[in-house]
Amino acid sequence: MCSSKRLGLLLLLAVQGWGAVAVDATMTAGNSSDGTAQDATNVQSITSTGITVGASATLLVVTIGFQRTSGAGTNSPGSLAVTWNGTAMTAQSNTTTGTGIDAVTVYIFTLVNPAAGAKTISASWTTHMDVYMGAISFTGTDTTTGVKTSDNTTALGATSITVTSSSDGATVASYVNNGATPTTNFTQFWDDGAYSPGGAGSYKLGGTSNSHSFSGGGGSNQVLAGVHVIAGTGGGGGGGGAAHSLTLTGAGK
Repeated sequence: MCSSKRLGLLLLLAVQGWGAVAVDATMTAGNSSDGTAQDATNVQSITSTGITVGASATLLVVTIGFQRTSGAGTNSPGSLAVTWNGTAMTAQSNTTTGTGIDAVTVYIFTLVNPAAGAKTISASWTTHMDVYMGAISFTGTDTTTGVKTSDNTTALGATSITVTSSSDGATVASYVNNGATPTTNFTQFWDDGAYSPGGAGSYKLGGTSNSHSFSGGGGSNQVLAGVHVIAGTGGGGGGGGAAHSLTLTGAGK
C-alpha cells in the first residue's frame, strides 16, 4: 500500500468520532409487559440485564421513576446509587414533587464508555418505592461527560419539557406521574404503568431545542427531567457543533 493510502486510512481512523450521535441499543428484555422497562413495587432496590450494550457504545443513559409507597421515610428515594456492571453511574437531572404516597421522583443517570454486553444495572435507595427503570445507549458521543451538564433540566406539574440540543447531538427526557402511562411525541424507549405511578422516556436525535411531550397520563403530580447528549471530538461537544469535512489527496494508487 502506498504512503498516501496509509495516511488516508490513519486520518480516517483518527476522525471516527466526528459525526452525529446515534442510538446503539435500548432495553428490550425488561420485566415490563413490553420488555422496555424493569419494574418493581414497594422495594428499596432493583436490577436488570434488559439492555445489551454494543461494543461501539460511548454512553449509557438510565432513567428511573419512583412513587413513594409507605408513610415512613422521605418523599424522594434517598441515597440513590446506580451502577452498570459494578461501575458507578453519574446522576444528572432529577426532581421530586408531592408528599406521602403521592410523591413522585425522576432521575437520569449516565456512564461514558460503558462495558459492552447484557450487564447488570443495579440501583438501591432507602425509602420503599414503586419503581420503573429504562435504558438507552448511544454511539458517537463525547467520552468525558457524555452530556452537556449546563443543559440538564427538570420540570414540575407539567407534561412537557424543552431540552437544548445540537444538530449532531440528541436529547433524552423522562416523565413520571401518580397517574397512568403517557403517550410521547418523540421516539419512546420505555413506558410502564404496572403499579402506582405511570411513566415513559423518549429521545430525539438532532434539533436545537426539543420539546418532549408526555400526554394522557393524568395524575395530580408530574415530574420531568432531560439531558442533552453531545457528540464526540469534532462534533457538538460544546452544545452545537458545526459540520466537518476532510479532504485527502495523494498521487498513489
